[in-house]
Amino acid sequence: MKKIALLTIFSLSLFSWESRGNISYEATKFYSPSHTSSAIRGDLELKQKGLTISLKAIRDSKDTKRRYVDLQELNYTFSKRDYDFSFGKSIKFWGSLELHNLTDVFNTKDILDDLTDEDKKLGSWNVSVTKYIDDDELSLIAKLKEEYQDYSKIGYTKYFKSEKSRYHPTIFLKYSGSEGDRDFAYILMSGYDSFRDTIFDKGELKSYLYLANKFLTYQTLVKGDTIYKAEFSYTDVKNYGAIKDYYEYGLGVEKTFYSVWGKKDLGVLSEYYKSNINRKIIFQNDLFIGARLSFNDTASSEIVGGVIRDFDSDKNSYSLEVKKRIFDKYMLNIRYIKDEVKQLRASVGYYF
Repeated sequence: MKKIALLTIFSLSLFSWESRGNISYEATKFYSPSHTSSAIRGDLELKQKGLTISLKAIRDSKDTKRRYVDLQELNYTFSKRDYDFSFGKSIKFWGSLELHNLTDVFNTKDILDDLTDEDKKLGSWNVSVTKYIDDDELSLIAKLKEEYQDYSKIGYTKYFKSEKSRYHPTIFLKYSGSEGDRDFAYILMSGYDSFRDTIFDKGELKSYLYLANKFLTYQTLVKGDTIYKAEFSYTDVKNYGAIKDYYEYGLGVEKTFYSVWGKKDLGVLSEYYKSNINRKIIFQNDLFIGARLSFNDTASSEIVGGVIRDFDSDKNSYSLEVKKRIFDKYMLNIRYIKDEVKQLRASVGYYF
């Protein structure tokens, strides 16, 4: 009933709201173990006078858990003098690096949708106030609820255990702005850590949420055709003895060569990630080297690829992605990933 009501509201709203979205078909080939699956998905965003509503719907042919409708955003923002006030459910993007944003800690990742895509997120209920100081911003944000993170893996449950209530607030104080060629952000956080530990409880594997204080910063410096990027995080764990205080950082550089083949631009990237957390995680001691070829054509064609070297395991991971717009309203996306789960995914979508 809830899904039908939401779909009805959104359908009616299309006639009076500013809207955008897409409907796409995706097919995926997994190699180990070998199997294929397909899915139909839709994304819809509606805006009107400070109110934003966004919805995601997925129906997978094989994975029965990957059949859901998710209300990602239901957020209202209004301004008064030099202040913005916002409340509701929203998604935020923080960070400067290309491959992995270790400072992007506000939203829980939607790993049920796509484990390999960090842009897939679950909306978070929050209230915030932002003060504009010339070109800089000072924001105070309170996240009001921790979201369940569902898994496709057998034996895992989406329900977690936590040090305090699921509704214990997590507070963020964020200052961001620019100075000359440098963009920066500094964040203080107190509440549930974005990293979730895994515990065995009553025959099930569950996530465990513990309280921590964090300091985070991300920076970007542009010098000519070269961009220098950095992210840093330090976590002070309060009471949970299984996780020790830890740091994370990432350093990156991206240089663009313009008009290398006709109108095509070539961007070369390199990023290094390091963490001393006492758990096995991705990007713990990893080097990424990649390239982006932009065709600068009317089809917005682009090829992005690279290799990740995990120095702890002495293993390499590879990725290659091709994007191309077709007939203005359609987008073709082909992505190949070779790591512990090798897969080839192709999708074609209609964008409106």
